[in-house]
Amino acid sequence: RLYTEAIYTPMLLGALLALYWALDRPRPSRFTAAGALLGFITLCRPTTLLWPLTLPFLIRGAHGLRYRIVCTLVYLVSMAAVIAPWSYHNYRTYGVFMPLSVSTALLWQGSPEFYHLMEQQPTFNAIWQEQLNPERNGGHDPFSIAGDQYFSARAIASIEAEPWIYAKYTVQKFAYFWIGHPTADWPDYAIFGLNSLIDHYPAWQIVGIYITRLLLPIGALMAVVVLHRQLGPYMPILMMCGYFTLIHAITFGNARHSEPLQPLLVILIVQALSTLWQRSRQNLPRMVYQEL
Repeated sequence: RLYTEAIYTPMLLGALLALYWALDRPRPSRFTAAGALLGFITLCRPTTLLWPLTLPFLIRGAHGLRYRIVCTLVYLVSMAAVIAPWSYHNYRTYGVFMPLSVSTALLWQGSPEFYHLMEQQPTFNAIWQEQLNPERNGGHDPFSIAGDQYFSARAIASIEAEPWIYAKYTVQKFAYFWIGHPTADWPDYAIFGLNSLIDHYPAWQIVGIYITRLLLPIGALMAVVVLHRQLGPYMPILMMCGYFTLIHAITFGNARHSEPLQPLLVILIVQALSTLWQRSRQNLPRMVYQEL
């Protein structure tokens, strides 16, 4: 887990910086380079596959809709060109069109069927050992193409059968993405339950959990309020956070999936603190003058 996030986080930041560079002077050549870098991180995690669709909303200035669409297509095609060799490899190897990889039953974990399992409060490992273990579920391996398709079909059937439960669970997953999912991230399903954390983690790790899952998200929300009049430069950051949250709310997400976005929250918080400091320095002479 640590290794995965340690590698993916700087790659995601690099892709975002490349996008900022392209947005600074929107040119097809710049979006070609930014799209290629996006393709590499999409090979690592498929979550960013639909990210290019946000580009028309990020290109600012006097550029018309047609030019925005052209830049978006360049960005998208460049990403697809990087992904294409791997997709072709999958087709040659498995005989099916699979652009990236299997989802390992991600949609099923975000379905009403999984929601009802949560009501019994099993551990995340117990669910994997029972429901997703091919030795106990009739041979359906979520790491295989057929097994992944099987669980995706079950998820869709579950969503169609109980759309309101899915909607309720989806709303909850918007929060779970940032604070952690009760099955995977919180012992005994006790969200922010200190006693349960003490039984499972050392003190230093508990402090880290509260900082990353509570203080950072709340601080970022407060930062958006502080920066609400000057959010333009931070729209790519906000859009990326919103995009990842939406994707994992539709499917499944836990604290691990939001960890690569934590540096973006820190950027917002630091900028908000800087803005507050500048405002205080500007207001201090006025206050002194009024008192005199």
